[in-house]
Amino acid sequence: LAGGTLEPVVGDLYPRRPESANIELHSGYIERILGIRMSEAEVVRILEALEFKVATKQEIYQVQVPAHRQDVRIPADLVEELVRIHGYNRLPPTRLADELPPQRENFKLNGVEKVRDLLVGAGLDEVITYSLNSPVDEAKLRLQPDVSQITQIGLLNPLSQERSHLRQTLLVGLLQTARENLRLLSRIQIFEVGSVFLPQEGETLPTEPRRIATLLTGPRQVDAWHPDQATTGYDFYDIKGRLEILLEGLHLQSEISWRQSDSSPYHPGRCACLHLGGEMLGYIGELHPKIRSEFSLPEQPFCVAELDLDLLLNQWQQAHQMHEISGFTPIYEDLAVVVNQDLPVAQVLNEIEQAGRPLLKQTTLFDVYTGEQVAADKKSLAFALTFQANDRTLKDKDVQKIRQKIVCRLEQACDAQLRS
Repeated sequence: LAGGTLEPVVGDLYPRRPESANIELHSGYIERILGIRMSEAEVVRILEALEFKVATKQEIYQVQVPAHRQDVRIPADLVEELVRIHGYNRLPPTRLADELPPQRENFKLNGVEKVRDLLVGAGLDEVITYSLNSPVDEAKLRLQPDVSQITQIGLLNPLSQERSHLRQTLLVGLLQTARENLRLLSRIQIFEVGSVFLPQEGETLPTEPRRIATLLTGPRQVDAWHPDQATTGYDFYDIKGRLEILLEGLHLQSEISWRQSDSSPYHPGRCACLHLGGEMLGYIGELHPKIRSEFSLPEQPFCVAELDLDLLLNQWQQAHQMHEISGFTPIYEDLAVVVNQDLPVAQVLNEIEQAGRPLLKQTTLFDVYTGEQVAADKKSLAFALTFQANDRTLKDKDVQKIRQKIVCRLEQACDAQLRS
């Protein structure tokens, strides 16, 4: 049909004649590998049945491999042939001769997995981005038009300009991932755990501290019935809540201090820095509109955070000391105070908890008011207080003493006034 013709086969072509292999096999080696002792007659019978030529001398087998068995070249190959014919099912089950080495936990790995589980439980999806990026993207993140000021470590022979330097932040990868996925999804909730690479002065290799970064954008509720809920996007407090879930799961929420900040690449006035044990833990906030535009992202809030994972896990302890659960009835009271407009709520909350110990079990801010009933430079803070003892039922006079102590502490430390 196609005009083809059948050509005679000349023969197979080899570069040279295959060399015959001679292998020396010790009977002790067979016993050490298989755990059983095979008789000389059994070894010779199996090998000769497989077309091997065998000569024995003082428990040493000189085996000549046939030309068609190019896969047999070392003693272990011969042992495999022996056990294959002998039968794996005939090998007796035995226990390990040596004791198991002491088992030690990998606390570093356990900590990373704990962080992953907590963030997934908070509704975030984990992503893994490239460890290589472009200095142009790093410059965009820092609003630096001069790329030469970026101190990233470059590759000698990069495959592309987009993957030419080691990253110094996880945020570039998260922003690029969000940009690509927003073409198909309306809401993005992602996080990444990975290393960044920071140059060391006088050293060839960089340090590789681990970071954890998160990103939220899109509507808070995708399938909401009410239109106002469907159009309400994530803001600073949404990502702050996700981090509070993480810190609470690691039992570090009481060790964290939140402070207002205006660091790049965050929006001024919508950014906070976190401190743990007197050290900088990281930043959290809404992405700056200019940086959002540089990465060709849609005009909607992008809430991001990046924390020092090594510092976080160094303070974390797997064995957490639990507190006794009281079986006595708690007493609930509200407390409203008027303070200066610029006074952080965290400072007021800390003073209340310090003055109310040990009977004050929980303090929750439930209202912040500014308006006609307070001065223009003041604000009203309302707290829900929970008092409880482990050894008795508290009476009103017990709570009244603690409440008065809290009010006096707030008047002295925060210049607060009890709101009538």
